[in-house]
Amino acid sequence: MGKSQYLEFSDEVLAVRFRDDHDRQALEELLGRYRKKILRKCLQYVKNKDTAEDLVQEVQIKIFHHLLKFRLESRFSTWLFVIVNNTCIDYLRKHKRHQFMELTKSIVEHMQEADSVDTDHISAEHLEQYLTQVSEEEKLLLVMKYREGVSIKDLSQSLQLTESAIKMRLKRARKKILNFVKG
Repeated sequence: MGKSQYLEFSDEVLAVRFRDDHDRQALEELLGRYRKKILRKCLQYVKNKDTAEDLVQEVQIKIFHHLLKFRLESRFSTWLFVIVNNTCIDYLRKHKRHQFMELTKSIVEHMQEADSVDTDHISAEHLEQYLTQVSEEEKLLLVMKYREGVSIKDLSQSLQLTESAIKMRLKRARKKILNFVKG
């Protein structure tokens, strides 16, 4: 089968072809489809092209290893961007304290809109501290929902939880952060 014929397949079909048949061309097509989007997303986090390129490579390695476990319970793109976001957040946590503070500020601004709370007086350092006091799952949910705009339905599918569980976990995470903000 020629590479041009892979263009006809959905992302999910290509993922299954790689997972089940170890079809390298299917994987190459998938990675090719998303490489620019992954790079853009990484650049949003790290603001440095070389670092973003390194993160793209790391994401591609993770996709290669984790694709064998892909179960079609969510769209491939949702599954992929969970990996991208986790990889970037891990990098920021380890290497870029300032950029992580920018991320936390963005999350709280979105939460402010959702919960009508004034957070303008909160410093980036405080915001970072607040996010370190919630679980990794809560951080991921907050980032995916309020920074990335992932729908409740897509979060539900990719995290294998019911939509009501996602809503409740988001509510609890927001409440935790806002309690820190209120003092």
